[in-house]
Amino acid sequence: MSHDGQWLRFNPRRVPGRKTPIYDVLTKQEGNKIGEIRYWGAWRAFVFVPGFHTIYETTCLRDLATFCERQTAEHRSAVRRRRHQAATA
Repeated sequence: MSHDGQWLRFNPRRVPGRKTPIYDVLTKQEGNKIGEIRYWGAWRAFVFVPGFHTIYETTCLRDLATFCERQTAEHRSAVRRRRHQAATA
């Protein structure tokens, strides 16, 4: 299922061996891939990895930041739930 911002579409992609999906970031208008969002373990957060020679205006940057924040919060919540279930089992 893809997620949408005002100008961007975020399409999840499962990669074998990864615990979290990678999201391809596409333009809504033309469908061009401009980068991807992936989980960065060192920061314990989802981050945007831009494509080469891509540019962004403020609305796109807000969409990217909001999406990364939302995915990070959901991931942390899921980790807490799993840890709680394991501790009470």
